[in-house]
This record gives sequence, C-alpha cells and structure tokens, in this order.
Amino acid sequence: AWILWINFDGDVRQVHVFDWIRSGTLDAAIAVRVDQISTLMMVLVTTLSAFAHLYALGFMERDRAFDEGRSFRPRFFAYLSLFTFALLMLVSAGSLLQLLFGLQLTGVAGYLLISFRHHYKNANAAASKTYVLGSIGDGAVLLALAALYLVTDTVALDDIFEALPDLAQTHTRFGWPVTELCALLILIGAMAKSAQIALHVWLPDAMEAPAPAAALVTALMVASGAFVIWRLAPVFDAAPITSHVTFWVGTVTADWAGVAASAQSAIKRAMAYVASAQMGLVF
Repeated sequence: AWILWINFDGDVRQVHVFDWIRSGTLDAAIAVRVDQISTLMMVLVTTLSAFAHLYALGFMERDRAFDEGRSFRPRFFAYLSLFTFALLMLVSAGSLLQLLFGLQLTGVAGYLLISFRHHYKNANAAASKTYVLGSIGDGAVLLALAALYLVTDTVALDDIFEALPDLAQTHTRFGWPVTELCALLILIGAMAKSAQIALHVWLPDAMEAPAPAAALVTALMVASGAFVIWRLAPVFDAAPITSHVTFWVGTVTADWAGVAASAQSAIKRAMAYVASAQMGLVF
C-alpha cells in the first residue's frame, strides 16, 4: 500500500479481480480502484491495522478471558483480520455494490469484535446496539445506491459521476432533486457509521471490545462513514442543500462530543467521544 501510494502518478485506474454479479444491465465486478483517495486510505488501514495486530499479540495473552485454560486468540485475530479486509474492500471499491458490501462487512466484523467477550452482558448489548444502528445507516445507503442505479442504469462510480449534471435537473415525484435525496440518504448512513449526533450512542458502548479492537473501531470504523462522503463527494457537490446540512451536522457533533469527552471518567469512553468529535470536523 505504501509503495502504491508513493508511486501514484495521478492516473485513475481499476484492477479487475473477478466478475461478481451480471444480470440484465447490472454488471458489478470486484475490482481495486487506484486513485488518490483509495491509495491514501489503503495506507491508513493497513498501517493502523498492523500496529493493532502487533499490540494484540501481547495484549491478548494477558486478557482475563483466557483464564479458563482455553485460547481464544485464533478467533480474535480472525475477527481482526476480517475487519481489515472489510475496510480494504470499502476503500478500494470501484462500484456502488462493492462499496455497500464493504460497509456491511465492516458492520459484521465490528459486531464480532465488540461481542468477543460474549460472556459479558455489556459486550453483547453494545455489539447489538452497534449492529442495529449500523444497519439503519447501511439501509439508507442502500436506498441511495438503488436510486442512483435506477436513474443511471449503472453501478460504476465513474459512469455515475459523469451523469450527475443531468441528475441535478431530475426530480422525484415529491419535487426533490434526485441528487439531494441521494446525498441526504448517504449522509444518514455516514452519520451512523461515523457516530455523528443522534446516531452516536453506539460508539461509547463499543469500547467493551478488547483494547486493540477498540482502537481500530475508533480509528477506522468511524472513518468509514466519512470516507463514503469523500468517495461520493461529486453527489454532494450536486446537492447544495444537503451539503449545508452536512456542515451543520459536523459542527454540532464536533462541539457537543468535545464537551462530552471532557466529562468522561473512563479513558476509553473519552477516546470514543474524541473520535466522534474529530469525525465531526471531517464532516
């Protein structure tokens, strides 16, 4: 990832891996999109994940959950690597379906990591809350992607971006521009993933995960929502009203979560609110 980022020459290209879904006009393939955003995010994901894996080697040996005489480390590291894979699928997506697949798999891996100590009630409750709120956000993104496919007849990002000038002039039955509706749905999904105001309640509870997993969740899972807005930025460029809403969501979250972080007595919960506030600044 570092070599790819350092040697990136500015040419956007996609590396086809294999055909995934072909049905009528729907042609979705698994591919690695190489551009300025994806290469940077690949570096962040792989580097932070590598540090988390290395730290987990020592941390999990001292974990109290292993006092029963059985080793759960293989399961933990499998979940940790699955989480990394899901994030890489998301940041390298060249189509709407692969983007949605990465989002969904990130939620599943997050659930498995947070509920790793499944003999604790708090861990199970926190994992369920995270998955439910994440699924609400993914459902909103699914509706937005379905709408984009219906009006453009493609799931390829480049083709959709080319069609956006015409979409800005297309309205729904309710008189809303299609771009505004799609951008608003994407925003709701991003708010759920990035723990923004009103959809933030899962993140402090997610600190029930073991420390290496909690660090990855606060560093990378909350960034996945902001990445979706980053990746689909042309849609927001064509939706000025939703762009203003995004600004105020980020502003309110940054201010509120920053104050909430200063009132926490547990360092992990304070870290969670700080991550939420930082994502507010990104929004």
